[in-house]
Amino acid sequence: MKKKHGTKKIRLPLEKQQRLSGYIFCLPLIIGILCLFIPNVVRTVWFSLNDISVTADGYTLDWAGIEFYKEALLKDVNFNTYSISALKDMLIELPVILVFSLFIASILNQKFKGRSFVRSVFFLPIILSTGIVSTIMADTTVSGLMTTGITNDIMATNELSAFSMLLKSLNLGEGLMDIIISAANSVTNIINSSGMQILIFITAFQEIPDSLYEAASVEGCSKWELFWKITIPMVSPQIAINAIYTVADSFVDNKVFTYSHDLAFSGNQYSLATSMNVLYLLALGLVMGIIAWLMVKLVKASR
Repeated sequence: MKKKHGTKKIRLPLEKQQRLSGYIFCLPLIIGILCLFIPNVVRTVWFSLNDISVTADGYTLDWAGIEFYKEALLKDVNFNTYSISALKDMLIELPVILVFSLFIASILNQKFKGRSFVRSVFFLPIILSTGIVSTIMADTTVSGLMTTGITNDIMATNELSAFSMLLKSLNLGEGLMDIIISAANSVTNIINSSGMQILIFITAFQEIPDSLYEAASVEGCSKWELFWKITIPMVSPQIAINAIYTVADSFVDNKVFTYSHDLAFSGNQYSLATSMNVLYLLALGLVMGIIAWLMVKLVKASR
């Protein structure tokens, strides 16, 4: 009798299986980056190095080098001011958005009646901020904003004045007062910008084993100690992800974006507007790199 020799199945170690599953899960994103994102970035940089002239057949490109970058940095009176203001607003809103998202996510992670409805309410700004929905809402609400905008501005100014008087009575420093007032003035934007961060934090909370909390509670840890010694270290990678996402998301509808958009489509200065966008994106990339470096150190320190 001949023995049948079956083929041996190759089994990868568990760590390699998890790594392979992660790559397969991220494969659509990787394909999108390689096929869509990187070619568009290269095309954008190429446009910024050329003088774009719109013709009846499309457009023509005339090599200009870094002339438009020089004009944006050295000649344009608004770009540097708008860039500094936008970066300042982003750095002020970043910690507020992270703290607000973490706080709301910790509440929504609890079990209570109507939890799904409340979660959908906080996730609603992401749906409303999509292109088609936001365009429809902008078109339908512009008349209402025009009629009520002056009244709302007056009420908001009076409220902020009273709030600033309260802060002055507490003898806070000017720098801290500016940060608090700027955050209070941007509360609507902060809520609208926190939907995705809340969703990521909720997902991270649900990945924490209940056994960790049960063991720590048996050892006598309080709720406060559970939060700082278990929750924060376990969600520190998601804090880094949300920080980088918040920085990237801040480019939409800020002063630099609006100014460059007006230059391109109202002033027909496409190359100058593209150069401004590239410069500001480089600044955001530098900020994201610093945040990523700090967050990596925070994750290592927490573990």
